[in-house]
Amino acid sequence: RLDYEEFVSRLLESDTEGHKLVKEIVLTPPNQEEGAVGLFGPLLLKGTAYKEFPIGTLEALQDAKVIGLIFMTSSTVDKQLYPTSLLQLNKTLLQRLAQLYLDLRDPEIEEKPTEKLEVVLCSFDTTWDAFTRTVGRPGPPAPWMVMPFDSPWERDHLWRKLRVRFKHPSDPALVILKPNLEVITVKGFADLDVPRKLLFRVFSEWVAEASAATVP
Repeated sequence: RLDYEEFVSRLLESDTEGHKLVKEIVLTPPNQEEGAVGLFGPLLLKGTAYKEFPIGTLEALQDAKVIGLIFMTSSTVDKQLYPTSLLQLNKTLLQRLAQLYLDLRDPEIEEKPTEKLEVVLCSFDTTWDAFTRTVGRPGPPAPWMVMPFDSPWERDHLWRKLRVRFKHPSDPALVILKPNLEVITVKGFADLDVPRKLLFRVFSEWVAEASAATVP
């Protein structure tokens, strides 16, 4: 994972337009907002592989009982230096989450939890080409929301805020959050290592954790 100085250094290497973006990041004060806007920034992206539109973070997440937060880079699924078996495993992990997300929204499935799951992808890619591979373009659209590429400070800030929860950071990682943004688990993908018919049970367990009163 990139610390802030390395993150800015990578941007400097790839910025060909006078380092305008880097200067803007360096001069940006820490996010003082509370709640979801403070964690994710004011806007997320939602849409298809060919057309996306910004949506206010509060509007996007307001009805979610559980929020899944994916940390990953394009190397998660397409880096040639990774063993084929690991790349396939990473794709399988993402497919399981996508299956749960879509099944919860499938009108043909009658017996399913009524609570809402929202998912936000936070990419650590520092080039546009890599970013588009991470979020699923120009291939099939990812079914979740994405933190914008032009919000690198927010994406780095998010990771720095949550990385202390990881004993052994992984790529990809799935953090499961309550609506108040408390962490339920940082091992979301491990929880989803079950057959499809048990995915709703896993989600219901997350919902139960999200509903439990916080112990002082």
